[in-house]
Amino acid sequence: MRRSVLSPLRCLGKISFHIRLWLRLLFFGVAVCVFLVSFYQRRSFGPIDFYQYWVTGQALTSYSIDAMYSSSDQLQVTKEFLRSAPLRSYRYYRAAKFRAGEFQPAQTPFLFFFFHLVSTGQYDLDYNIFFFVSLLLFFTGFFIYASIFNLPVAAALLAYLLVVNYFGPFIHDCDVANLNTFQVGLLALLLLFRRSLNSQWAWGISGALLAFLLFLKPNAIYIALLLFFAWITEKELRRFSATMRGFLIMGLVAFLGPMFLFRSWHCWYDWGVGYANMVSGWLNNNFLCKLGVQVPSSVHWLMGGGLALPPSVILVWRRMKVKRSALPYFDDTIKRDGLMIGLGGVIYILSGQLIHYHYFVLVLPLIAFLLRFPDRVSSSWVKGLRPRHLVAISSVLFVGSSLTKWSFIGVLFLYVMGLWDLLSLGKRWRP
Repeated sequence: MRRSVLSPLRCLGKISFHIRLWLRLLFFGVAVCVFLVSFYQRRSFGPIDFYQYWVTGQALTSYSIDAMYSSSDQLQVTKEFLRSAPLRSYRYYRAAKFRAGEFQPAQTPFLFFFFHLVSTGQYDLDYNIFFFVSLLLFFTGFFIYASIFNLPVAAALLAYLLVVNYFGPFIHDCDVANLNTFQVGLLALLLLFRRSLNSQWAWGISGALLAFLLFLKPNAIYIALLLFFAWITEKELRRFSATMRGFLIMGLVAFLGPMFLFRSWHCWYDWGVGYANMVSGWLNNNFLCKLGVQVPSSVHWLMGGGLALPPSVILVWRRMKVKRSALPYFDDTIKRDGLMIGLGGVIYILSGQLIHYHYFVLVLPLIAFLLRFPDRVSSSWVKGLRPRHLVAISSVLFVGSSLTKWSFIGVLFLYVMGLWDLLSLGKRWRP
């Protein structure tokens, strides 16, 4: 009798398992199709920023890296690569034509070093590889953030679709082929490696990724500072030391690699001078200027330090509240790292002296954090909704419309929300 009752239940269990398996395969297939469609939809026909990275990497076979920061040599490089434009693709010709009058490679020597090493010498192929990897990292990042912040995977796919089609900074970043999409994906990978519970290799890779991001493009400076400050407050010194080893090894490679490969011992100094000269010509592209306030560059650095101070003070205050014997609560530590990444991105946008529209892609990690759900949501996900979800979605409308003062005000509102959440991240939170 008992056997006859259990057999239908076992059959139902097998059917349920197969249904779930097919639904997962169907979702995976839909996700792959969405990614491929977005890849073909967002490819640029004039990737002016990628052109600058690629040309500089190619020019370093004939020119010294010092020449890349010299205005006279920049003009010569521009003319030489523009002459070869008709022999290449239409995509190359459009970017070369645009950059003919304003070729200003103020990127770091490590970025030139990186593009010099990975380039195949074929412009269209290199661009397609670069954009495919950037978009794949960005696409994967949505599901990593969804996993960390307890969001449904279907919601992650829907959010990706909305960002790809309607979020202005992302569309602009794809048009010029800048690095912000690439950075957001790598930041998600950093969190994924930090999530590994007992792997010193994973922790070391997370530190190496942070150093790679910082030397590739210094707009990650406040992300690195806040993460360092958060890690210093940790009780697990083994995890912190493994992370620092990875950071130092990658940092040494990124700092010394361009010097040895290009035989220039002052390339980082030349980069600093070149960056300062370029920024001085774009004084209207920052938060204060959009508000009608003109200030010297030193004020922007002070402003960045001032915005980074409140989260640092909150971390110290929370650390002092925890007893010396208490153990860190691992999941919430990862959420805290995600919040530090989000706050670091918006601090740079609010305090940077030169802010382009595509830099606003860096607000997405903070928005993902604000959209998080509790670890255990009741039977209906609607019961997990909080006012911050509505606030985060409303801020996206301000940020994603156009580059105006309202875009910066929306980012400032996100910053305040992030600070408030840092104060009340959960009763079980440990630094």
